[in-house]
Amino acid sequence: MHQPRFDNDYADIDAAGLTCKAWREPFLDIKWREVDLKYLLSVLAPLRKPHPNKALFFNGVPTDADICSFRNVARRVMHIKRNGNEGQIVLSKRVVNTIRAIQGDEPTLFPNLRSVKTGIRMHLTAITRFTQLLPPSLQLLDINATLLSADGYAMFLRSFPPRLPSLSTLTILGAAKTQAEGAICNVLLAGCPKLRHVSLAQHLISSSLIEALSKLQILESIKVGTAIDMMVLTGFEWESRFGAFPRLTELSARLPLDRLINSLLLDIGADHSLTTLRLIHTGRNTVNLKSLVCAVARHPLLRHLSLSRFSAEIAEADMLRPLACLTLLESPDTHNYATSNISDKGVGELLENLLLLTRLQLCIPDWREKGWTRITLRTLALACAYCPLLENIALFVNAREESIPSEPQEQPMELKPRVVTFEYAVNGTFSPISAPKKVAAFPPQLRPIDVRVKKTGDNGSPWDEVNGARNRLEAVERSDTMSRGVRR
Repeated sequence: MHQPRFDNDYADIDAAGLTCKAWREPFLDIKWREVDLKYLLSVLAPLRKPHPNKALFFNGVPTDADICSFRNVARRVMHIKRNGNEGQIVLSKRVVNTIRAIQGDEPTLFPNLRSVKTGIRMHLTAITRFTQLLPPSLQLLDINATLLSADGYAMFLRSFPPRLPSLSTLTILGAAKTQAEGAICNVLLAGCPKLRHVSLAQHLISSSLIEALSKLQILESIKVGTAIDMMVLTGFEWESRFGAFPRLTELSARLPLDRLINSLLLDIGADHSLTTLRLIHTGRNTVNLKSLVCAVARHPLLRHLSLSRFSAEIAEADMLRPLACLTLLESPDTHNYATSNISDKGVGELLENLLLLTRLQLCIPDWREKGWTRITLRTLALACAYCPLLENIALFVNAREESIPSEPQEQPMELKPRVVTFEYAVNGTFSPISAPKKVAAFPPQLRPIDVRVKKTGDNGSPWDEVNGARNRLEAVERSDTMSRGVRR
């Protein structure tokens, strides 16, 4: 049978279902497989205009025909979503009474529901009533509860069904309230034995919560973030908890990490399959970055690394050399990291080992104020030569090697050279530039590129300097090849 093309238009699906009697059931499955929450509520309780779908229009108490019609639809619903941020979701008493009348003696109104993504803030009356509709078959739940007060948030968590045995992904965006601590732990432990992915944004991270998470042995992804109260963690050993996740592959933490680096990373040994690590430091104290980088280097399967908001100078060898052993690393990101001590040599040692790089971020947060860096366009040439899969690069480089100060010193304003800043943000395919045969040209998939080049003088293109750096690189490689041939 020829399958027609639909542009997310319910009218097209209705027309196709009316064309042939045999098509009615399949096209009803297509129409109601994924439903917008606002559309679903308008079906249950239209406020002003009659709903275009006459079979689902309820006027007061639904009739037996209305109940039968809606149950026929509800059993087909597998995904409920809410797109956009406009307006608020309100479940009135009329809607709740209608739902109860339709549900009757049935255990659940949506027996085949798999995922719920509200994507919008809901008030307490709406969100607590909505959680009562969640069936045991639910696999994904994503709810925004930031509008709720402390007591309301705890009430919302207590309104969860006693068990969600199939739930594998739980995302709750809620305020950090101490009153909700016990409720969220009960949700995690008692009702969700198959939970694999947990995201608790703006939530209180307490000892009881970490202990509850540690008992979920199949947990693969943890995302936590809050303005954590350190007093809550006093006397608590994180090491004995975070070492209990044998299947953990992703860890994202937005925490004051000055006291928790060893606990978060060092205890998760090299036998773990950690592939994604994102750390955002929210504290005011300085973090021991050398310990942090050494701890990161203990995870050989790491593919994605992001370190943000760490403000401390460290030596080049302390940062880059430990990361060079992570041969599977694809996207190291040191955004807002003070990397002004890094030079071409250090980056070159890193690039020689990380052949699978698709993204390279080595930006200095205060590059405009410093006006100098030890990285030159040679690093850009090395990236193109060693990393054929590179798609995104962000660097701050000097255009000429002789402009790099060995020991940066402040100069009077009148003696400083005139500086022209080139900023590139090209969306699209990069055309390969002419280059020696043994040195790779710009990878054709390189996009977008953000190269901030500081160059003394007004004339010339920074890409001429890139060509020059790559020519010098090719000459070095040719001489190495000839020397190896002589030895043979």
